[in-house]
Amino acid sequence: VAAAEQVKRYQSHPNALPVTVIDVFDDRPISNALELVTGIQHESPQVLLVRGGQVRWHASHRRVTEEALADATRLHTHA
Repeated sequence: VAAAEQVKRYQSHPNALPVTVIDVFDDRPISNALELVTGIQHESPQVLLVRGGQVRWHASHRRVTEEALADATRLHTHA
């Protein structure tokens, strides 16, 4: 299942974090700035979990799954 569908499924979880989608074609300056600030090379599709201004987890391509997003939320968002 495509990454976009996996993200939509994740968003139905009760503890899902807000998701912002950046279209790398329409939002190229934002995409480039994100890569520069985070130091993480852009891959599409890609998900970054950011907390406290730092990337706590990221995945791309087939690693973007509903389960991986839910696990990352549990592991990386607790105080």
